[in-house]
Amino acid sequence: MIESWIRLSMKLSRPIPPLANWWAWRLFCAPIPGARRDPEFEARITEAERTQVTTRGGQIELWTWRRTQSGTRPLVLLVHGWQGSGASWKTWIEPCLDAGFDVMTFDAPGHGRNRPRFANLPIFADAVAKVTSAARPDAMIGHSLGGMAVAFSMTGTAPLDHASDANCRVLISTPNEVVDIFDRYQEMVGLSPSQRQSIDNRVIEMTGQAPGELSTSGMLAQREVPTLLFHDKRDREIPFADAEAIVSRNPVEFHATEGHGHRRILRQDSVRNHALTWLRSQL
Repeated sequence: MIESWIRLSMKLSRPIPPLANWWAWRLFCAPIPGARRDPEFEARITEAERTQVTTRGGQIELWTWRRTQSGTRPLVLLVHGWQGSGASWKTWIEPCLDAGFDVMTFDAPGHGRNRPRFANLPIFADAVAKVTSAARPDAMIGHSLGGMAVAFSMTGTAPLDHASDANCRVLISTPNEVVDIFDRYQEMVGLSPSQRQSIDNRVIEMTGQAPGELSTSGMLAQREVPTLLFHDKRDREIPFADAEAIVSRNPVEFHATEGHGHRRILRQDSVRNHALTWLRSQL
């Protein structure tokens, strides 16, 4: 239903090219609102330390959970993906604490409780960089676009003010090529060639790079730290081939799963336990 409406709106805007190009970009950067707030996660927020950070995408709130106030436990930052929220990590909070870590997450700009509903990879990456500057996490875990944002943030390239820093990172269900994301969007909504070119031009204006030059594998190569990668063979949103491409170009540890898909993978005890055991070996 939503996809059909979007395709219709694209066609109706084409007689006015400036409007058509703006609309194509605006929809691309508009995450669809998710479900209502998760009561379980809302209850966990009441137990968290709450701080705020200003990013290119607006002000966001950070939530940190600790078992002690000593500040001696490693801090793990959890970064959700497109159309996710901090609640995406609700099953990770207690296991992280049990494993000896402090843990932090947030709603990315345009997601969860944040308005306006506008976000993209540079905005995500800037948020990660600003959060890491304020909180100094020892490790980062990113899901989907959040994983790509983690990799992007550690490069410090335009439009970022600085690079984020961490001793190690875990990427889960992460896309590789930005151009592939645009290709899927073009096919889904029926972009005209001029609309697609206008989106490519906006990326060049923001980053100084064409979409075809932006990839997770390339970003990881710019900042080599120990990296663990998870991807499910039956992921229907981000093809398994993306993980294979990342592995072929980078010295990462790779764990393939099967039958968990793109989002359910976050709820798998085996994935979470593997990631936390690996983090303990690195920190």
